[in-house]
Amino acid sequence: MAGAHLLPAARRTELFEPVSQAFDALRQGIASMEQWYTIDNCLRLSEALIGLNIGNNLADSVRAGRMALDEVGGRLRAGGSSTCRAPELALIREATELYRIQLGLCTQGEMSKAVRTVENKINGAGLAPRQNEETCNV
Repeated sequence: MAGAHLLPAARRTELFEPVSQAFDALRQGIASMEQWYTIDNCLRLSEALIGLNIGNNLADSVRAGRMALDEVGGRLRAGGSSTCRAPELALIREATELYRIQLGLCTQGEMSKAVRTVENKINGAGLAPRQNEETCNV
């Protein structure tokens, strides 16, 4: 029964706050790899929510944000710098804000399903799970 209710405001804040903090660090060029993964996880969840028809019109913007984030991640892995170019930062900002909006539109059950979808994709791809509990576990 609880799964049919929208995420409570406090839970939405709890889920988005680490993303907001990670984005601020990214904006300042001081993001750690863990903060990069926090943003990556939120965008993966956003894509999973799109797959559940929550903001399907957002797919292109979220995909563009993920691609920009991947560019930053490549530089972060290669040289330890999370400096963003202005267009990348704008795309990532838009994608994370769209995720925040999706949090207000999805039910607890849909969010749980999105989390399972992301976990299954990560595990199915043979990637080590690098999920941030605050942003992924519901």
